[in-house]
Order: sequence, then structure tokens, then C-alpha cells
Amino acid sequence: MKTLWPISRAFRRSASAFTLLELLVTLGVVSMLFALVVPAIKGMTSAADLTRAAYTIQGALDQARMYAVANNTYTWVGFFEEDNAQVSQTPAVPGVGRVVIALVASRNGTRIYNKAQASAGNPSVQALPASQLVVIGKPIKLNNVHIFNASSRAIGARAAGVIQDQNIVGLTSQPLLFSMQYPLVGTARYTFGVRPIGSSGGVQVANGIVQFNPRGEAICDAGPIIVPAPVLEIAIKEAHGNRAASGANVIALNISGLTGQTTLFRP
Repeated sequence: MKTLWPISRAFRRSASAFTLLELLVTLGVVSMLFALVVPAIKGMTSAADLTRAAYTIQGALDQARMYAVANNTYTWVGFFEEDNAQVSQTPAVPGVGRVVIALVASRNGTRIYNKAQASAGNPSVQALPASQLVVIGKPIKLNNVHIFNASSRAIGARAAGVIQDQNIVGLTSQPLLFSMQYPLVGTARYTFGVRPIGSSGGVQVANGIVQFNPRGEAICDAGPIIVPAPVLEIAIKEAHGNRAASGANVIALNISGLTGQTTLFRP
């Protein structure tokens, strides 16, 4: 019969414990893995946040288009970018980092503004009378998002140079046709469709409007008023506080003038 010798306490203790060197090596490996994984997770989170913002903008545009068609009226979607480093004020401070979206519709089904004046060679801006407008839902605020001019770059399947200046929503240098305020009653916190374009730290700040008519066709507040635009564009990228990010994480929302439908493009 084999004799089993008892294991001493000292041996059991040494066999079950880690040495200081082993603990240091393990902590070092864990720290290196953490340093590698965290930036990747942050990048994935930022990309997901920008995607959600793009779908929110697309949803607002679709809602305005469907409302215009269903109610045989005109609708307007205003875009205003304000300083994300500050609490919203009245009036709002133009800046980078927080995109505000408001939807309104014509009460009586007309375009409200004077078409002949809007069709002139150098039209003056016509303010849409608040008494003839009705609000569609609550305003939407998107933090850490910046609208920029991406017409010179290819974004996914969307080639560079296909978006003309007058069709860049909120950043066009063309004369504007109409403007509107929000809220409709009382002191305006946001005025959509004003020029000159604001800037923050040398970065242009978007302020513009997309209009849908009863057929669902789209134009922006720079026209042309006679025919719908081939393609309107709203390009967005990340912002950190009130500064636009410099990375390649961008999304272009292209709005068909003829159908009013929105397509998303990204690298």
C-alpha cells in the first residue's frame, strides 16, 4: 500500500499564490490591452452617435415631406447650429456643435411668400409670417454634431463636385428666399434662413431651410424657386464641445429635389 505524505502548509501556500513579479507582469499586459481597446471603443461609439444623428435628420425631413403631401400644403425644415459649449439662450448664439431642427407648415396650404419676388434676379429675404404657420412637433437638438460643406470631397458612392453651391443647405453663399423664426409666438430664440453666415473660430456655422411642396418636391432657401433642385445636401461630422472634429467620420444626406427622399452616404 502506497503511503501518502501530507503536504506542508508552506508548500500549499507557495503553490497557490502569485509572486510579485507575476502580478506586475499581469497588470502590465492588462494595461496595454486596455490602452489599445479603449480608443477603438470610443471610435465605434462616436461613429454610432453620428449615424443616429444622420437618421434623426433623415426622419425629420421625411416627416416634413409626408406632412406636406398628406395635407396638400407647404412645409419648412429649419437648421440652426449653435454653440455647444453654452446653454441655449434667447436669442441663440451661432456656433459649432449643436444642431437645432424645427418643422413648420403653412396653415392654409399656400407657399405664403411672394413667388414673383422670390423669382427675381436678386431677391430679398421674405420672412414667413408666424400667424400663417403651424408647428410640426417639438424642435430637435443634436449635440456634438457639426454641419459642414463637403461638396469638394467624395463620400462613399457620392462623387466629389456634384453638389452645387446653391444646393448646400445652410451654407450656400447665394441670396436667400425666405426665413422663419422659432418659437412662432413671442421672442424668437432661433431665426432660420439669415445671412451673412456666422462663423466660430473661423469655421462656418450653418443656418438654412429646406422646403417641401404638396408634391413632395424639395428646394432649399436659396432656390431656384421655379423648379426643384436636382440634389440638396446636408453633410455632418463629429464635434467635440464647440470644435469640429478633423477625422474622416462624416455622413452626407442627399435630398432629391424631385422626390424629396433622403439618401445617406458615408466613407
